[in-house]
Amino acid sequence: MRPKPLLVVLLALVLVAAVAACGGDDDEEETTPSVPETATVVLEPSALRVGDDELVFGEASEDDAVDALAEALGDAESEEELTECGEGPLRSVTFSSLVAYFQDDVLTGWRVLEDGPATLTTADGIGIGSTRAEVEEAFPEVTVEESSLGTEFYAGEGASLSGLLTDDTADGRVDEIWSGTTCIAR
Repeated sequence: MRPKPLLVVLLALVLVAAVAACGGDDDEEETTPSVPETATVVLEPSALRVGDDELVFGEASEDDAVDALAEALGDAESEEELTECGEGPLRSVTFSSLVAYFQDDVLTGWRVLEDGPATLTTADGIGIGSTRAEVEEAFPEVTVEESSLGTEFYAGEGASLSGLLTDDTADGRVDEIWSGTTCIAR
C-alpha cells in the first residue's frame, strides 16, 4: 500500500513547522537578563555614603545601615557581638568588603576588608593600596606613627580616618583603613 500524497505533504509541512519553531527567528535580538544596579559605597571619615544616603556615625540606625549596605554589597556574611572592645560592647556586621560597627543600635564605625571584591574608597580615591603621599594630598592633617599595630596613620579633621601603611615612606601603601568606633585590638 502506497502512502497517500496528501498525507505525505501534511507530514512534511508539520516537520518543517516543528524545525522552524525550534530554530527561532534570526532577525530577533538576543536579550540578556538585566543585572540590577547597586548603590555605590563611598567611605567618609565620620560616615558611609551609600548611593544618595549618608549614614552618619551616631545617627544612622543599624537597620537602615544594614539594609543600605546589603543593597550595595550583597547580604551580610556574618554578625558578631563584640563584648570586649575598648569603647564598650559593639556589634559587627560583616559584608563582602566592609565591616560595619554598631553600638546601641546605631552606626559607630566601619573597616574595609583588604581582600573584598569591591574596591571601596573615599570620594578622593583613598582606600586599600593608596600611598601615604596620596593620603597626605587628600587630607590636610595627617599623622603617621609607629604603634602596636604597625605604621599607623590618622587623617582628617580630628584624625577621624585611620589605617595602617606598609611603611612610613611616601610610597608606603594603605594596608588597612577604618573610621569611627571599631574593635581593633591594640
